[in-house]
Amino acid sequence: MLDAPLIARTGLGTLAGGVPHNVCQTASLQIVEEPGLNLATVRLSSKQPDHSLVAAYLASLKLTQPTQRNGLSGDAQLGCAWIEPRAWFLASVNPLKLDAAPQGLLVTEVYARQVSFRIRGKQAREVIASGCDASILGPGRCARTRYSNFTVLLQQWAEDDYRMLADVSMGPALADWLRDAASALN
Repeated sequence: MLDAPLIARTGLGTLAGGVPHNVCQTASLQIVEEPGLNLATVRLSSKQPDHSLVAAYLASLKLTQPTQRNGLSGDAQLGCAWIEPRAWFLASVNPLKLDAAPQGLLVTEVYARQVSFRIRGKQAREVIASGCDASILGPGRCARTRYSNFTVLLQQWAEDDYRMLADVSMGPALADWLRDAASALN
């Protein structure tokens, strides 16, 4: 029996809704943890061949379905990434309406299993390139890839604006790696 209530924390120990952990801040680069980001996966049942079910559900969230694999729709505040032929990844700064999913879709909250970093600024692409081939991305694109020794989901929202998501257990090590990569640029 618990004597005290459980308190949600991010992969870097930040209280949910608390002040973000600042990994790096310079004039040309900002790397910050995104605490409280609402994350979910949407999977189309193997018995449901119709992708219009996904499009209708995403429309109920005020999103469009990405038009190409590894594509993004929306923006960094409320976005959707097409990560597998029958799977999409949702991220929102506001709560997601997960109970509105129709039969044939499996919607799963994954915020507690992921750590998220926002990488922005003129040197953002250089930080990405220090751990993987940055040419796999472009604005409006995403990729699941190896970044140094980490498996990550990279999203590029704009020319100098990236989000990197990884398993929560990798959060502290990834933050250290990102800090070292940023330091190596100066």
